[in-house]
Amino acid sequence: MDLLMQGEVTNGAKGPTVLHDRPAIQDELFGFFAAGHEAASTTVFWAVKRLTTHQGVQQKLRTSLRLVHKRAYDESGLSTS
Repeated sequence: MDLLMQGEVTNGAKGPTVLHDRPAIQDELFGFFAAGHEAASTTVFWAVKRLTTHQGVQQKLRTSLRLVHKRAYDESGLSTS
């Protein structure tokens, strides 16, 4: 985005330009779309994987969530362990 803005400011007085043909812009756009693809699901996957590996951390998280969401936990009657 910085490259696009810089190009617009630099070339704005000269008239319209086609900046998306520049390799640097294409690389930035590819990185933006490819790197962001499935980012949320990958983050959740790794969080769950780490929690299964580190049971102590998982228990601390459960305890904290139960305290913060006490009413919902008490009313649900569901076990999370």
